[in-house]
Amino acid sequence: MNTKLGLPFEENFRAMKPESLMMRRELYDAESLPDEVLLLTAGIDVQSDRVEIQVLGFGLGEQTWYVNYEVIYGDVTRMDIWREVDAFRTTPYRTISGRKLYIQACCVDTGGIAGSLAFEYSKAVRKQRVFPVRGSSQGVHQIWPKIQGRHVPKEHKVFTVSVDACKEILYARIKVTRPGPGCLHFSMDCDEEYFEQLQSEFQRIRKDRFGRAHREWVQKSPSKWNQTAALEKEGVDQSPLCLPPANR
Repeated sequence: MNTKLGLPFEENFRAMKPESLMMRRELYDAESLPDEVLLLTAGIDVQSDRVEIQVLGFGLGEQTWYVNYEVIYGDVTRMDIWREVDAFRTTPYRTISGRKLYIQACCVDTGGIAGSLAFEYSKAVRKQRVFPVRGSSQGVHQIWPKIQGRHVPKEHKVFTVSVDACKEILYARIKVTRPGPGCLHFSMDCDEEYFEQLQSEFQRIRKDRFGRAHREWVQKSPSKWNQTAALEKEGVDQSPLCLPPANR
């Protein structure tokens, strides 16, 4: 092992096989969510030709349920597609007992190629708890690092999210197989490709030239964008205990 070149010396995460995750799928949908689901949030990603939205449900002990995944195609510079986003975001869901649930908070990723459009949308609907976010990979272990900028007006603030912290939580919870605190629940809508994207990265430990160990996340296939994992992480960072500090 050549420590001077900073080569990795240990992989610290082994993905679960998609087949084993598919066996964990449960019989529920957007109109028949388990009654244990108490709160809904959404992660929104804006691309040049579409908007992708994932809805997650949360219960006691931060149990998490996959609820819905929607891709809305269209010109993101036109108002039509944003009206569709609003309609989707405000659509009610129901539990098995008939209780209505609405999306209570959203994170919109402003770091992509359509970041300015994403920010303008979040700014327009900010009072509806739609928060603009930007991912950071600086190794911070808190989901919401305290670097928001105290003197930035609220309407111009973009919340920084620690991508590494979100990944660590997500991958740890994938390994929780029994229903209970921290468990991830998947519906029958989740296919093999969904689970492959969900685990499209792995963590390894790298030593730098001074012999210091650093954890880093590496994408298994650089040619394949892990959109599912990105939106899942945006959902995880909005769990009831992890809403932006200034907005709890």
